[in-house]
Amino acid sequence: WQDEFESFSWLRDLRASANAPARGRARELVESWLARHRDPAPHAWRPDRMGQRLTAWLTQAEFLLKDAEAGFAKNFMSGIARQARHLANTVGRAPDGARKLAAIRGLIDSGLCLPQGEKRAELGLRLLDAELGRQVLNDGGHIERCPSIQLRVLRDLVELRQTLLALHRAPSAALLGAIDRMAPLLRTFRHGDGRLALFHGGIEEESWLIDLVLTQSEAKGRPLAAASHSGFQR
Repeated sequence: WQDEFESFSWLRDLRASANAPARGRARELVESWLARHRDPAPHAWRPDRMGQRLTAWLTQAEFLLKDAEAGFAKNFMSGIARQARHLANTVGRAPDGARKLAAIRGLIDSGLCLPQGEKRAELGLRLLDAELGRQVLNDGGHIERCPSIQLRVLRDLVELRQTLLALHRAPSAALLGAIDRMAPLLRTFRHGDGRLALFHGGIEEESWLIDLVLTQSEAKGRPLAAASHSGFQR
C-alpha cells in the first residue's frame, strides 16, 4: 500500500470525480507528503517511486492547481523541481525492470514539462531507448514475464508517446517499435472475459482498462500463438 500511495497514481481517480471536495482532498494529501519529505529519504525518494510521483503530479497538475492558493502552487512546483533534480542524479540507481522504466518516464516528463528541462528530457529519452532494447524482447514480451507488468509498461509507453506528439516531438523508433510489439502479446494474455492470465505475481486487471490501452496503442497485431522469446503459448 505504501508503494501505491507514494506513487500518487491514484490522483487520476480523484480527478475522475471532477468535484471540488476531491480536488481539496488531493491537495491535502500532496501538501502532507511535501511537509513530511522535505529532504531525500531512501524509501519515498527511491528513483522509481519518484518517477511515478513526478508523472502523476505533472499529468494531474491542472486538476490540482485549479483555484489553488498561491502558497500551494508555489510549494507544489518547488517540490516537483526538487524531485526532478534529484531524479536526474539517481535514475541510474533505479531497480531493474519496469521500475527502472517508471523512473525514466518521470525524468522525461519532468524534462518536457518544466523550464530548462531539456537536458533531463534528452537524458531520459536516451536511457529509455537503451532500456527498451534490453527489456522488450523480440516477441514483445517484457523481461519480467508478468501480464500485469506488460499492461503497465505498455500503458506508460503509450502515454509517453501521446505526450511527445502533443509537444510536436517525434517518438523514437525504439519507442514505436516497443508499443507495436507489446500490444499483440498483451492480447495473447487475455482470457475470454477480456481479463489477463495469471503468471508471475500478476492480477486479472480490469477488461475496460486493457481495452483502453490496446485501443490507444493503435497496434494492429493479432494475438500470438506462441511467444518463443518470452516462453508463452496460447
